[in-house]
Amino acid sequence: MIGGHFEYVQFRLNDLADKVQAYIDRCTSDETDEYGWKPTLSPEALDCLRTCRQTLIKAGNMLHSVDWCICGDTCEETMIREFKEMEKQ
Repeated sequence: MIGGHFEYVQFRLNDLADKVQAYIDRCTSDETDEYGWKPTLSPEALDCLRTCRQTLIKAGNMLHSVDWCICGDTCEETMIREFKEMEKQ
């Protein structure tokens, strides 16, 4: 079996992280939309978005590891090792 216990929500978390990054990119780009507008956020707010993105990625990776362990694709030792590796990041 290849996961699925959480209906693959971990991949949705990664998609959301990509969308947050796309918004960061829009804020830091000089390009405007068809109306001449572009979003602007303070450096501090952009840092919050970057933290959110990293948290989404980490949560997705953690959920993926738990999913595979619960479904029997990996053992609990693998899950524990992966969590320890993620904590170092």
